[in-house]
Amino acid sequence: MILPADIIPDVIPIVGFTDDAAVILYAVYHVVSHIDDQVKSEAHERMKKIFGEAYDEEQEIDNQFKPED
Repeated sequence: MILPADIIPDVIPIVGFTDDAAVILYAVYHVVSHIDDQVKSEAHERMKKIFGEAYDEEQEIDNQFKPED
């Protein structure tokens, strides 16, 4: 995905995309693992600022992404 040379070429059915999927899952895991309460609070405030009264925090955000009060 990142390098032009692939570990397992994508022309090999199913197995060729497995290494790409592993890299994507690894990247997503690292991003999610760095989301703490401070980041959640900042994102929550930014959403309020951008969407104003149209932002309904009870319906718009999954509980796992809500800042702890």
